[in-house]
Amino acid sequence: MPAVITYKAHDNYLLMEVKGQGYPEFVLPEGKKVWLRLSGLCKDLRKNQALLVISLQNHIPIGMSMELAQLAEENGWEREYKLGIIPDPDNRMTMDLMKSFLIHRGFETEVFDSLRTARRWLTWYSGAVRASSTSG
Repeated sequence: MPAVITYKAHDNYLLMEVKGQGYPEFVLPEGKKVWLRLSGLCKDLRKNQALLVISLQNHIPIGMSMELAQLAEENGWEREYKLGIIPDPDNRMTMDLMKSFLIHRGFETEVFDSLRTARRWLTWYSGAVRASSTSG
């Protein structure tokens, strides 16, 4: 069964939620769909910041973390975008490793345990960028 993807555009970021089974044989095809949809929405809605909430019933094999990171680059995720990932607890380690691969490729990414903390990270970043652009 395919993952269910929902989203909501906020003032300064896009919130996307992915819910599904997370069977290993579907992780990469579904991951590609998520990256395509996320990057397309960010472009269309002119958002350079996104939060991705992942709720899967199964554990994503940790060995797929590099492939998932590679899918981001191959499917439209831009280096000027900033991504906060909030995974379910069973997939935290896989997402932490994917984050490391994304950072190594030049993407700004962080993994969080809560939506509240992730929002604070994006808000701080937005405020810091606004302050630096007005102080010069």
